[in-house]
Amino acid sequence: MEKYLYVGILLTMFVFTGCNEKLETEEQVKKDELKISPVNQSTEDKTVSDMNEEKTKTPLKLIEEQKEEYHKQYVKIVEKVNQQKLGMQLGVSPIDEFKAEDWVEPEVFANRIQEQVDVFLEEERKALAVTTTKKNQDATEVSGGWALEKYIYVSGILTRIEIIVDFETQYSESRNGQVFAGINKISTQVAKGSEGTWEQTSYKATLLDDQTYSIRIEGIHHYNNLSIDKLFTIEISCDKFGKIH
Repeated sequence: MEKYLYVGILLTMFVFTGCNEKLETEEQVKKDELKISPVNQSTEDKTVSDMNEEKTKTPLKLIEEQKEEYHKQYVKIVEKVNQQKLGMQLGVSPIDEFKAEDWVEPEVFANRIQEQVDVFLEEERKALAVTTTKKNQDATEVSGGWALEKYIYVSGILTRIEIIVDFETQYSESRNGQVFAGINKISTQVAKGSEGTWEQTSYKATLLDDQTYSIRIEGIHHYNNLSIDKLFTIEISCDKFGKIH
C-alpha cells in the first residue's frame, strides 16, 4: 500500500523502518553510483520538519494554469529521481491537496529534494561502512554457477543479496591460466536471514579486462507491502585456476 507523507511541498516518500541489522558487506557503494539527480528522504508516517527550509516568504500567487504547470514540473523532477533506482521511492501528492504555502518555484523544489538525496546517500554510506568489508573472498560453487553476496541499502535497511553467476573460462597463454570467456546467466535473491524478497529485473555484464567483469544489476525489493527499485554493481575477478572472487 502506498502512503503519502506531507513534506512542506507535499513531496512523499516510502520507507521501511524498525530494522537495524548488524551485517557484513563485501564492499562500499562505488562513488559513481552516488552521482544522482535531486531526490527527497524522510521516514514512514513521520512528517519531516528539518529540511533546512528557506526563510518564510510570501506565498506564490499562481493562477490555476500555473499551478498545473508547476505540479507537472514537480512530478518530472521526482520521476527523474526514481529512475535512478537508488533504493528510495518518491511521489508528489495530488494537486488538489496543495495549500497556498506549498507552492514554490521548481528550482526551490529541486534544491530541497537534493538536500534529502544527500541525507539518504550519507545514511547509506554509514550503514555500509559499519559492516565488515570482505575483499578477495572466493565465491562458493553451487548448482548453476558460483554464489557470492552483496549488501544493498533500501529505504533504511541493509539487505544481503545472494548473486549466482554462471560463467565460462578458457585458457590464456599470456596469462598462463584461465580467463573469462563469457557469462551465461546471473540470478539474484535475498540471502537467507535478510528481510523481504528480491525480484531481479535486468543485468548487464561489462568485461573490464580478460579476468574482471563489472556487473550492473537492477531489481525490486519487496517488504512490508512496499516495492522499491534498486540498482547496484559488483565486480568479479577470475584467477588462473578459474575461481572467482
